[in-house]
Amino acid sequence: LTKKHGPEKAGEIVRSIDEATKSIMERLSNPKRTEFSYKGLVVGYVQSGKTANFTALIAKAADAGYKFIIVLSGIHSILRRQTQVRLDKELTGINDLGIDESFIDEPSLAKKWTRITTALLKETTTKNGEIRINDLGEFAHINIDPIDSICNRVTPTIAIVKKNAKVLNRLIKYIGGSSKENRKNIPLLLIDDEADQASIDTNYSDPDADPTKTNEKIRKLLTLLPKITYIGYTATPFANVLIDMTTEHKELYDDLYPRNFIVS
Repeated sequence: LTKKHGPEKAGEIVRSIDEATKSIMERLSNPKRTEFSYKGLVVGYVQSGKTANFTALIAKAADAGYKFIIVLSGIHSILRRQTQVRLDKELTGINDLGIDESFIDEPSLAKKWTRITTALLKETTTKNGEIRINDLGEFAHINIDPIDSICNRVTPTIAIVKKNAKVLNRLIKYIGGSSKENRKNIPLLLIDDEADQASIDTNYSDPDADPTKTNEKIRKLLTLLPKITYIGYTATPFANVLIDMTTEHKELYDDLYPRNFIVS
């Protein structure tokens, strides 16, 4: 920031992000509670620094005691990977790709992040000779630590995944493989970037229809843990605030209506 804007302007930007994220943190549940379910919405202008905002919020939430951070980063692999690199640069310090850019230093072991997604890609050749790029960050091809082990760590764990029903289902199975007793140890902060995109149940007006697939998987994910905070980030909040706040489902519970707070 200092190189790009100069020290005075950089200081103003940092103070602005600090104040904005402080006002969001004040609305979150205390992760030391035994059980909670909070849902909120953060509204910002297009290209107004929403990623910088939720990056700072993640850091503060981890300091406060949130142990599991999931970021839903849109519906495309390239955006997921960009978000992974951005958060690695500013939070974890891990440079998978050897990018010639400034990453923070990796924290000490006492504060080191556990990542269950990465920025790595793998090229494969199909039978037709086509080159296919597989995103290795989304559980299918990498060895990750058992979820029960992660549940009992003092340090936080982070995952950046795209809003895709198959990918979310793999994450659900992964988390579901732990014991209920261990899941009590990992308060979850779920950041839904571009929360108006794919997350909304567009079948809500039909009482006989099931929720749309992505909406169903997000809600299923939120039922797995006893301590959850869901925060949608968007510049176009209309679909989110018009979610039926009385919607209930015997397995998925309530919908993603931001019933606890909306912050501009």
